[in-house]
Amino acid sequence: MTGSSAGNYRKAWLSLSAFTAENPTVETLPCERFLNSWIVFMYSRGLTLKTALHYFDIVAALYTAAVKDGRADPTTKFRDVKARIKSVEKQLWRRPIDDQMFNRFTSFTKSAFKQGTESGMFTDILIFALLNRSMSLREILMMKRDAMDDLEGESLEIARRYVEPRRRYIFPLKQSQLTAAQLDNYVKTKFTTLFLKRNINMTGSVDDTISSYWAYGALKSGLSPAMVTSFLRCSPPGLPALGLLESDSPVPLTDQERKDIQNSVSGVFLSEPVSWYAMRLRPKVKFNELTTRLDAIKKRVDRPRLFYPVEEIARKVKKKVIYDKVPVLPGIVFFRSRLIDIQPLFAEIGDIAWCYKSAGKYAFIPDIEMEKFRIAIGTVNDETEIVPAGTIRITKDDNIEIIGGILSGFCGTVKRLKAGTAPDSSGRTIYRLLLPSDNGIEWEVKVDPRMIKKQNKNTVHHV
Repeated sequence: MTGSSAGNYRKAWLSLSAFTAENPTVETLPCERFLNSWIVFMYSRGLTLKTALHYFDIVAALYTAAVKDGRADPTTKFRDVKARIKSVEKQLWRRPIDDQMFNRFTSFTKSAFKQGTESGMFTDILIFALLNRSMSLREILMMKRDAMDDLEGESLEIARRYVEPRRRYIFPLKQSQLTAAQLDNYVKTKFTTLFLKRNINMTGSVDDTISSYWAYGALKSGLSPAMVTSFLRCSPPGLPALGLLESDSPVPLTDQERKDIQNSVSGVFLSEPVSWYAMRLRPKVKFNELTTRLDAIKKRVDRPRLFYPVEEIARKVKKKVIYDKVPVLPGIVFFRSRLIDIQPLFAEIGDIAWCYKSAGKYAFIPDIEMEKFRIAIGTVNDETEIVPAGTIRITKDDNIEIIGGILSGFCGTVKRLKAGTAPDSSGRTIYRLLLPSDNGIEWEVKVDPRMIKKQNKNTVHHV
């Protein structure tokens, strides 16, 4: 195999690995839904049809070789899927929406300020429709006051800006005075003007346009192509490649699953803070391999802040004491990122790590829970290096804070250290601490050094 061929095989395998990392619940090869979804995955990553089909042929060849070796069952799925793609390739690979257009759209939704003008109201209706894609635009326009009881979050805030006690409908669009056709034409005109002013492409009707941008955002959020079409119950015209999945039976979704999907995608269209997430390194992959890869791709994707807690373990080798740093949770790396940046990140590192998901979406970790864990395990400095609690040398007269146990939160000054005197013979150091208080009582505390945090020299908190 030539160097060029080997490179193409590697790229094809990386694409397939990134897809399976993003979509762990999709049926495995040679399922037709798997192959269709992988094609859509490559489409959504901006690959040309020629490149996507080349990668497809490489994997098909590898599978055929596995069949000849008796390691896989014969199938016609690769041939069937490719034949269908070739029959509609001109329509299939059109891109009414690309990354540039989508970024323009989300920049608008994230920066739209709330105002009392008519244009501001239609901007709010657009955002409301994105946050509630289970509803058609007509259903939203005809929502009445009593529907407020079922709203929450940003949707409720938008509705509150327009609802009035004397008006039946939430949004003031003269619904009682206009026929259905008149209302549709009025709304279409307003949305067309809204999009044209911001140079945003429309992809058919207003409803189709909103669904298309929602679907693009859902794929960006890590939702599988099959889940996108199952949620929308259609393939929106703005992403023609999703039409490949129309022949597949939809993925059954419960009401709660639909709500979870909606909530996970909504953040793409709203100005969002960064959150903590967790990734799992693939077997035999080391943490330094991840950091090396992130350094190599930092010009293409935002490098997330990492947290890989380790603890220092002492072991005796002959007459010397050797200290090894061992991961607290081997293979699990916490990272801080925006939801919109996770998919591009794992498109680059999907062959060495995958991101944890819950109910089909990236599973974020609430800051308060991460803070509790971080305090108990270790800390992260501004340079994103890991500094496990207890490994920073503490000496006499240092100001410290106890960060675990029943005395958690107490602060004081180290008066004396006794090494290797823990009652369980673990070799831990017992610290004799002066915990100042109003009555001057001195406390002697026996504590694991990982439960002590060193403070700045000029910082002393009294209890």
